[in-house]
Amino acid sequence: MRNLTLPDPRETHLSRSELLVQAKGLLLCTLPLRSTLATRLHRRARIGESDEILVTFAAVNPQIALPFGADRALLAWIQTRAFRDGYILFDTLNDFFSSFHLNSSGANYERFKQRLERIANLTIQVRVTGADIDITNAPPVERAIFPDTPANRRQLHVLGPDGREQILQPKRYGLQLSRSFHRYLCESPIPLPLELLRCFHDKPMAWDLASLTLWRCFVASQASFIPWRSLVEHLGSHDRDRKQLKRTMNRIIDRIRLSYPSFPARFLPRYQGLEIQPWRLPADR
Repeated sequence: MRNLTLPDPRETHLSRSELLVQAKGLLLCTLPLRSTLATRLHRRARIGESDEILVTFAAVNPQIALPFGADRALLAWIQTRAFRDGYILFDTLNDFFSSFHLNSSGANYERFKQRLERIANLTIQVRVTGADIDITNAPPVERAIFPDTPANRRQLHVLGPDGREQILQPKRYGLQLSRSFHRYLCESPIPLPLELLRCFHDKPMAWDLASLTLWRCFVASQASFIPWRSLVEHLGSHDRDRKQLKRTMNRIIDRIRLSYPSFPARFLPRYQGLEIQPWRLPADR
């Protein structure tokens, strides 16, 4: 595998510690907002005039729910921390809690374990029409080690700098991405500002809308717009009150503008959609 590094911080004006990185497919085809009884979900998004990205989320054990809601924040943190090597070793959950300014309470510890259980039970399939991308049944997290993991299961099988397999035994915590998912992540990383997204840690709709509009503005070369229907499909919202939904989305855009006053996304009249303009994160932040 080629030598992999995070996206050049000079392109985003963020240091590595200020970045969240997630795979493009998971930004465009998001996890459900709420818990669902479904054990398999299909999401799709248009990328370009004719091509689409299609993502299937599936639960390995049907007794464990698919990830949902704020699980997306933990999954993004895992992708960010494991981006370089495909795995994470850490001694305390404060590594995660501090990233999102959460307290290290017993309740948050239990939520972490529940979220990780759902993520570790997840597989994804990614297909892109018009491109040679077909990731099949790849678990984002292939192995998770906790302090109470039996000794005979406390091993991560990872690739070393020389490309040879190495065996690591974490002292307390260890998370390992599957090699196929890690490869996909490294080929399609989307860098996002942690400072802003930590505000949306437990607000999944806001997380998804902010991630999409930040990325669309960052890659835009000219003005364009996201049609209203595409926005609703992307967010997976079942809110039938369009006025209320638009007010909610407007508040999310206003919150982004509170951090970045020059952020140019704005809603068009009635329900035409969201206008996008080229934009970069300010260099002085």
